[in-house]
Amino acid sequence: MLNLNNQLKQAGIKNPLRFQFLLALSAVVTFALVMELDGLAVLALAVTVGEVALVLESIARRASSRSIAVTEAWPSVLESLESAAIAGLSLLEAFRELAEAHSLVVAREFAELVVDLESGLTMDAALAQFGARFGLPCCDLTVEILRQVVRSGGQGLVAALRSQAEAARQHELVIGEIQAKQGWVLGTAKLAVAAPWVVIALVSVRAENARLYASPTGVGITLAGLAASVVAFRFVTLLGKVEFDRRVFA
Repeated sequence: MLNLNNQLKQAGIKNPLRFQFLLALSAVVTFALVMELDGLAVLALAVTVGEVALVLESIARRASSRSIAVTEAWPSVLESLESAAIAGLSLLEAFRELAEAHSLVVAREFAELVVDLESGLTMDAALAQFGARFGLPCCDLTVEILRQVVRSGGQGLVAALRSQAEAARQHELVIGEIQAKQGWVLGTAKLAVAAPWVVIALVSVRAENARLYASPTGVGITLAGLAASVVAFRFVTLLGKVEFDRRVFA
Protein backbone atom coordinates (compact mmCIF):
# COMPACT_ATOMS: atom_id res chain seq x y z
CA MET A 1 0.00 0.00 0.00
CA LEU A 2 2.86 2.38 0.79
CA ASN A 3 4.37 1.61 -2.60
CA LEU A 4 1.05 2.36 -4.31
CA ASN A 5 0.68 5.67 -2.46
CA ASN A 6 4.19 6.69 -3.49
CA GLN A 7 3.49 5.66 -7.08
CA LEU A 8 0.31 7.74 -7.10
CA LYS A 9 2.30 10.76 -5.88
CA GLN A 10 4.87 10.20 -8.63
CA ALA A 11 2.03 10.05 -11.16
CA GLY A 12 0.85 13.47 -10.00
CA ILE A 13 -2.37 12.27 -8.32
CA LYS A 14 -2.99 14.66 -5.44
CA ASN A 15 -5.55 12.59 -3.53
CA PRO A 16 -4.45 8.92 -3.37
CA LEU A 17 -7.29 7.87 -1.04
CA ARG A 18 -9.93 9.24 -3.41
CA PHE A 19 -8.30 7.46 -6.33
CA GLN A 20 -8.24 4.14 -4.44
CA PHE A 21 -11.92 4.53 -3.53
CA LEU A 22 -12.86 5.22 -7.16
CA LEU A 23 -10.80 2.23 -8.31
CA ALA A 24 -12.60 -0.06 -5.85
CA LEU A 25 -15.97 1.35 -6.93
CA SER A 26 -15.17 0.82 -10.62
CA ALA A 27 -14.16 -2.79 -9.86
CA VAL A 28 -17.54 -3.44 -8.21
CA VAL A 29 -19.39 -1.84 -11.14
CA THR A 30 -17.37 -3.85 -13.68
CA PHE A 31 -18.09 -7.11 -11.86
CA ALA A 32 -21.81 -6.32 -11.74
CA LEU A 33 -21.95 -5.37 -15.44
CA VAL A 34 -20.17 -8.51 -16.62
CA MET A 35 -22.43 -10.64 -14.41
CA GLU A 36 -25.46 -8.92 -15.92
CA LEU A 37 -24.25 -9.45 -19.49
CA ASP A 38 -22.69 -12.90 -19.24
CA GLY A 39 -23.85 -14.45 -15.99
CA LEU A 40 -20.47 -16.11 -15.37
CA ALA A 41 -19.05 -15.16 -11.97
CA VAL A 42 -15.61 -16.55 -12.77
CA LEU A 43 -15.39 -14.53 -15.98
CA ALA A 44 -16.68 -11.43 -14.18
CA LEU A 45 -13.93 -11.90 -11.59
CA ALA A 46 -11.28 -12.32 -14.30
CA VAL A 47 -12.45 -9.19 -16.14
CA THR A 48 -12.51 -7.21 -12.88
CA VAL A 49 -8.98 -8.31 -11.97
CA GLY A 50 -7.87 -7.44 -15.50
CA GLU A 51 -9.45 -3.99 -15.26
CA VAL A 52 -7.73 -3.26 -11.93
CA ALA A 53 -4.40 -4.51 -13.31
CA LEU A 54 -4.81 -2.34 -16.41
CA VAL A 55 -5.51 0.77 -14.32
CA LEU A 56 -2.54 0.08 -12.02
CA GLU A 57 -0.31 -0.54 -15.04
CA SER A 58 -1.38 2.78 -16.58
CA ILE A 59 -0.63 4.52 -13.27
CA ALA A 60 2.79 2.83 -13.15
CA ARG A 61 3.53 4.00 -16.70
CA ARG A 62 2.35 7.52 -15.92
CA ALA A 63 4.45 7.59 -12.75
CA SER A 64 7.49 6.29 -14.63
CA SER A 65 7.05 8.81 -17.43
CA ARG A 66 6.64 11.72 -15.02
CA SER A 67 9.54 10.53 -12.85
CA ILE A 68 11.81 10.39 -15.89
CA ALA A 69 10.72 13.88 -16.97
CA VAL A 70 11.32 15.32 -13.49
CA THR A 71 14.67 13.53 -13.14
CA GLU A 72 15.81 14.88 -16.51
CA ALA A 73 14.76 18.42 -15.56
CA TRP A 74 16.22 18.34 -12.06
CA PRO A 75 19.86 19.17 -12.96
CA SER A 76 18.57 22.36 -14.62
CA VAL A 77 16.60 23.16 -11.46
CA LEU A 78 19.71 22.73 -9.33
CA GLU A 79 21.80 24.88 -11.68
CA SER A 80 19.14 27.60 -11.60
CA LEU A 81 19.10 27.55 -7.79
CA GLU A 82 22.91 27.67 -7.80
CA SER A 83 22.94 30.69 -10.15
CA ALA A 84 20.34 32.44 -7.98
CA ALA A 85 22.43 31.81 -4.86
CA ILE A 86 25.57 33.18 -6.56
CA ALA A 87 23.59 36.27 -7.64
CA GLY A 88 22.54 36.85 -4.02
CA LEU A 89 18.83 36.11 -4.52
CA SER A 90 16.76 34.73 -1.67
CA LEU A 91 15.31 31.24 -1.90
CA LEU A 92 11.82 32.66 -2.40
CA GLU A 93 13.05 34.75 -5.35
CA ALA A 94 14.83 31.70 -6.81
CA PHE A 95 11.65 29.62 -6.45
CA ARG A 96 9.61 32.38 -8.08
CA GLU A 97 11.94 32.41 -11.10
CA LEU A 98 11.52 28.64 -11.51
CA ALA A 99 7.74 28.96 -11.13
CA GLU A 100 7.70 31.49 -13.98
CA ALA A 101 9.74 29.20 -16.29
CA HIS A 102 6.64 27.79 -18.01
CA SER A 103 8.67 25.43 -20.21
CA LEU A 104 10.00 23.69 -17.09
CA VAL A 105 8.24 20.41 -16.20
CA VAL A 106 8.22 21.24 -12.50
CA ALA A 107 7.15 24.90 -12.82
CA ARG A 108 3.69 24.17 -11.37
CA GLU A 109 5.13 22.56 -8.25
CA PHE A 110 7.43 25.55 -7.70
CA ALA A 111 4.44 27.87 -8.15
CA GLU A 112 2.63 25.93 -5.41
CA LEU A 113 5.74 26.23 -3.22
CA VAL A 114 5.77 30.01 -3.72
CA VAL A 115 2.05 30.20 -2.82
CA ASP A 116 2.70 28.19 0.36
CA LEU A 117 5.53 30.49 1.40
CA GLU A 118 3.61 33.68 0.60
CA SER A 119 0.62 32.40 2.58
CA GLY A 120 2.76 32.34 5.73
CA LEU A 121 3.93 28.73 5.84
CA THR A 122 7.43 28.31 7.23
CA MET A 123 10.24 27.44 4.82
CA ASP A 124 10.76 24.09 6.54
CA ALA A 125 7.11 23.06 6.29
CA ALA A 126 6.69 24.38 2.74
CA LEU A 127 9.75 22.46 1.54
CA ALA A 128 8.45 19.28 3.21
CA GLN A 129 5.15 19.58 1.32
CA PHE A 130 7.05 20.40 -1.88
CA GLY A 131 9.10 17.18 -1.65
CA ALA A 132 6.01 15.11 -0.90
CA ARG A 133 4.38 16.26 -4.16
CA PHE A 134 7.08 14.47 -6.17
CA GLY A 135 7.84 11.34 -4.17
CA LEU A 136 11.29 11.12 -5.80
CA PRO A 137 14.72 10.64 -4.15
CA CYS A 138 16.41 13.43 -6.14
CA CYS A 139 13.78 15.93 -4.99
CA ASP A 140 13.94 14.67 -1.40
CA LEU A 141 17.71 15.23 -1.37
CA THR A 142 17.40 18.79 -2.67
CA VAL A 143 14.69 19.55 -0.13
CA GLU A 144 16.86 18.22 2.68
CA ILE A 145 19.86 20.27 1.46
CA LEU A 146 17.76 23.44 1.37
CA ARG A 147 16.26 22.77 4.81
CA GLN A 148 19.68 22.19 6.35
CA VAL A 149 21.10 25.29 4.65
CA VAL A 150 18.22 27.43 5.92
CA ARG A 151 18.84 26.13 9.45
CA SER A 152 22.57 26.88 9.19
CA GLY A 153 22.09 30.40 7.85
CA GLY A 154 22.88 29.77 4.19
CA GLN A 155 26.40 28.33 4.52
CA GLY A 156 27.54 25.91 1.79
CA LEU A 157 24.47 26.23 -0.45
CA VAL A 158 26.31 26.83 -3.74
CA ALA A 159 28.77 23.96 -3.24
CA ALA A 160 25.99 21.54 -2.22
CA LEU A 161 23.80 22.42 -5.20
CA ARG A 162 26.73 22.18 -7.63
CA SER A 163 27.72 18.77 -6.29
CA GLN A 164 24.18 17.41 -6.54
CA ALA A 165 23.73 18.81 -10.07
CA GLU A 166 26.85 16.98 -11.29
CA ALA A 167 25.75 13.73 -9.64
CA ALA A 168 22.22 14.10 -11.04
CA ARG A 169 23.48 14.45 -14.64
CA GLN A 170 25.62 11.31 -14.35
CA HIS A 171 22.72 9.45 -12.75
CA GLU A 172 20.39 10.52 -15.56
CA LEU A 173 22.68 9.01 -18.22
CA VAL A 174 22.83 5.64 -16.45
CA ILE A 175 19.05 5.51 -15.97
CA GLY A 176 18.38 6.34 -19.62
CA GLU A 177 20.59 3.53 -20.93
CA ILE A 178 19.15 0.83 -18.65
CA GLN A 179 15.50 1.80 -19.08
CA ALA A 180 15.82 1.82 -22.87
CA LYS A 181 17.14 -1.76 -22.81
CA GLN A 182 14.61 -3.21 -20.37
CA GLY A 183 11.44 -1.46 -21.57
CA TRP A 184 10.61 -3.69 -24.52
CA VAL A 185 11.36 -6.87 -22.54
CA LEU A 186 8.88 -5.94 -19.79
CA GLY A 187 6.23 -4.90 -22.30
CA THR A 188 6.45 -8.23 -24.14
CA ALA A 189 6.26 -10.24 -20.90
CA LYS A 190 3.17 -8.39 -19.69
CA LEU A 191 1.48 -8.81 -23.07
CA ALA A 192 2.11 -12.56 -22.88
CA VAL A 193 0.32 -12.67 -19.51
CA ALA A 194 -2.70 -10.72 -20.79
CA ALA A 195 -3.13 -12.37 -24.21
CA PRO A 196 -4.83 -15.65 -23.09
CA TRP A 197 -7.55 -13.70 -21.26
CA VAL A 198 -8.44 -11.77 -24.38
CA VAL A 199 -8.97 -15.10 -26.14
CA ILE A 200 -11.08 -16.44 -23.24
CA ALA A 201 -13.27 -13.32 -23.27
CA LEU A 202 -13.88 -13.72 -27.01
CA VAL A 203 -14.68 -17.44 -27.05
CA SER A 204 -16.94 -17.22 -23.97
CA VAL A 205 -19.46 -15.22 -26.02
CA ARG A 206 -20.72 -18.48 -27.57
CA ALA A 207 -23.36 -20.21 -25.42
CA GLU A 208 -21.73 -23.67 -25.55
CA ASN A 209 -18.39 -22.23 -24.42
CA ALA A 210 -20.09 -20.25 -21.65
CA ARG A 211 -21.64 -23.47 -20.32
CA LEU A 212 -18.20 -25.08 -20.22
CA TYR A 213 -16.74 -22.19 -18.25
CA ALA A 214 -19.72 -22.32 -15.87
CA SER A 215 -19.14 -26.02 -15.07
CA PRO A 216 -17.19 -26.93 -11.88
CA THR A 217 -14.20 -28.05 -13.97
CA GLY A 218 -14.29 -24.88 -16.06
CA VAL A 219 -14.52 -22.69 -12.97
CA GLY A 220 -11.62 -24.51 -11.32
CA ILE A 221 -9.38 -24.26 -14.38
CA THR A 222 -10.24 -20.58 -14.90
CA LEU A 223 -9.55 -19.70 -11.27
CA ALA A 224 -6.25 -21.60 -11.37
CA GLY A 225 -5.29 -19.76 -14.56
CA LEU A 226 -6.31 -16.43 -13.04
CA ALA A 227 -4.20 -17.06 -9.93
CA ALA A 228 -1.23 -18.10 -12.10
CA SER A 229 -1.62 -14.97 -14.23
CA VAL A 230 -1.72 -12.69 -11.17
CA VAL A 231 1.41 -14.34 -9.72
CA ALA A 232 3.18 -14.21 -13.10
CA PHE A 233 2.28 -10.54 -13.58
CA ARG A 234 3.54 -9.73 -10.10
CA PHE A 235 6.81 -11.59 -10.70
CA VAL A 236 7.31 -9.86 -14.06
CA THR A 237 6.77 -6.48 -12.39
CA LEU A 238 9.09 -7.18 -9.45
CA LEU A 239 11.87 -8.90 -11.40
CA GLY A 240 11.84 -6.27 -14.14
CA LYS A 241 11.87 -3.33 -11.76
CA VAL A 242 15.12 -1.44 -11.51
CA GLU A 243 15.10 0.72 -8.38
CA PHE A 244 18.06 3.06 -8.63
CA ASP A 245 17.40 5.00 -5.45
CA ARG A 246 15.24 4.64 -2.38
CA ARG A 247 13.55 7.53 -0.64
CA VAL A 248 15.62 8.15 2.48
CA PHE A 249 14.40 11.55 3.62
CA ALA A 250 10.65 10.98 3.01
